Amino acid sequence: MSDSQQSRLRHLVLECSKAKGGIKMTPVSLEVTGSPVFMKRRIIPLGLRDPVEKALSEMASKEVLTPVNSSS
Repeated sequence: MSDSQQSRLRHLVLECSKAKGGIKMTPVSLEVTGSPVFMKRRIIPLGLRDPVEKALSEMASKEVLTPVNSSS
């Protein structure tokens, strides 16, 4: 981290630590472009299948991921 970045970070920490009613933030928008990338399936080790399935289900329920039927 450069000196200017460290200085800016210190300034932000001090500024935010004094905030009583929350932090004033500028609205941000994200432009999403491009198309999905499909990759060859990967074999998940047996011991990791349940935790991976749980994590994928959780991300799908939060609409972070979208289930698909095939990758072609």
